[in-house]
Formats: sequence, C-alpha cells, structure tokens
Amino acid sequence: MNNQSFPKIWVIIIIVVIMGGFFTWWQYFRLPGEMTKELREIKEVIKRGTVNWETLQSPRVGFSIKYPPEAYFSTYKDECYEKFLEQFGEPIFANFTDACTTIILLNGRWFNEYSGLVPEINIKSWTKFTEESNFKSLQDFINYEKENYQTNSRISKFQETTVNLDNIQAEKYQFIFSSSAGPTLYDVTYVQHGKRMYQIEGRIDSKYKDNFLLIFNQMLSTFRFLEAEKPYIKVISPNGGEEWVIGETHDIIWTFEGVDEVGINLELMNPDGTFNNSWLIATTTASGGSYSWKIPSDQSLASTYIIVIIGDLDKAPPAGTAQAESNNYFSVVK
Repeated sequence: MNNQSFPKIWVIIIIVVIMGGFFTWWQYFRLPGEMTKELREIKEVIKRGTVNWETLQSPRVGFSIKYPPEAYFSTYKDECYEKFLEQFGEPIFANFTDACTTIILLNGRWFNEYSGLVPEINIKSWTKFTEESNFKSLQDFINYEKENYQTNSRISKFQETTVNLDNIQAEKYQFIFSSSAGPTLYDVTYVQHGKRMYQIEGRIDSKYKDNFLLIFNQMLSTFRFLEAEKPYIKVISPNGGEEWVIGETHDIIWTFEGVDEVGINLELMNPDGTFNNSWLIATTTASGGSYSWKIPSDQSLASTYIIVIIGDLDKAPPAGTAQAESNNYFSVVK
C-alpha cells in the first residue's frame, strides 16, 4: 500500500511543478497577441496621448507637468529641503541649497527614495550648490554624474543626447542599472531655468519598460517652466489705531508669498509723516506668519509708530525682495 502511494505523490508533485512552470512562462513570455489587462491599459494611455491629462503645478519650484489620470501616475509628493530631510533622515540633498523634490508615483502609492518600486518620476530642483560640494555650475554637476554613470559596473547601455525642454536645450542620459532586484531603466534630464536647476529622473522597474518610457516621454513633452510669482508681504497687525502697553507682549502678524525670511522693524514717524527713528525688532522665518514682541520698558511713548517688514534682505539689499508696513499709526503707551 505504501509502496503504491509513494509514486502517486511524486506524480502529483511533478504535475504541480509543470503547471507552475507553464503559468510562469505564460505570464512573462506569452505570445505577442496575448496582452495582459495592464498592458492593454498602458497602450491605451500611449495611444490617447496627453488629451485630458491632469496638470500638476508647483509654483514653489517653478514648473508644471501633465500626467495621465489613470492610476499609473495619480499622485505626487512635493517637498522642499528641510521637510525632505526630516522625512527620510538622510542628507540626500547635501550638495544643494533651496532644494525641492516632486515625485509622481505608480498606482497612487507612496514609495520612498530607496524602495525601488517604480515607475516613478522624480523632479529634483535647487538654486545653489553648497560650498562643500565643489560644484560651481550645473555643468560641473552633470559632468560628475556622467562620470559616475560611465564608471559604475552595474550600469550598462549608457546613452546621452540632448532634448528640447520648453524651448531650452537640456542634456539627457539613459541607462540600465542592475541590482539583486533586477534591471531598472533610468532616464535622466538636466536643465536650468533662471537660477533654478532641475534633474528630472524617470525610473522604470517593470517588464513593460519600453511602454512606460513612452508615457514618460509624453509627460516630459508637457513640462513647462512657470514664471516666479512676485514676492509680497502684507502687515495684518498692528495696522493702525492699536494701543500697545510697555512691558506687554503683542503679536506682529503678516501674510506673504515667495519670501523665506523677514526683518521686522519698528519705525517712529514725525507728525508730518517724515521718518524719525527705527529699531530692528527681530529677524525670523516668514513661514511663521507672526512674531511675539515684548515691548521694552525703555521704549519711547508715542502715537506715530508703524511696523515695517522687509523680506529676504540678504537676497536684494537694501530694500529686500518685498516690503510692507502698517496702514496707519499705532501707539505705545504706559
């Protein structure tokens, strides 16, 4: 009885192995006419072109790009330097200042920088290189990247070309990076617009690399630079008529756009509207939108004070990139 059942078990095992092998072969090496539902949908996206695509606008970083409404590129993450470092805990932008990243991801899921789960488009940008980086220009950085690509033993099929990106010539590199997880296709474009530099990186880890590359190139063709919004500041409080008591703490409040740092000044005006004297209260980040000021005990009593806020004085001395003041006088009293 046992001798008869033993061969039967082996027959069952062999059948299971054959069926599993056939399924694997059918899944990855099927005939050209047999497309998966996923591949049919991808090809439909390519065939339809950019009609009815969604538009992602990033005024902070200065660009817009379109992406298909299907799940393949349905969400994005738009972060700038400090937040990005906080989230990932590693200085991946150590060579850059004022750096941001925008990531458009596969299937609306968030994958981090090191997951390898792609297709993914990662748009990195920055305005300056750190002194430690030794890069003086975007071309320095491109040459450094190119040398790394060409000397890395895991990289093959390296190609370089130039493309037109919103009427600006850009350098473009394409290569295959091999790892234990399999080959990944990289398509990387470098371009500069004004002071801001961009690295647009497509990473495709899929058996449909060629098809996703077509979608990526369609997206790249929609890339546009946005003109920077003019920085502005508006003083909300004090804005005229307030009576602030010496020794008390009051909030100076403002709204802003396109400003990183503000200098807050107290100015005393003469009754005829001419300037009398000025005191720097504080320099702080604009993003807070307010500053708690304790009025010094030796502050002069007067009814003709205004608050003047100057944005990014270091970037555009002596007036800063934007400036605002109280609409009317407020008083400092006992």
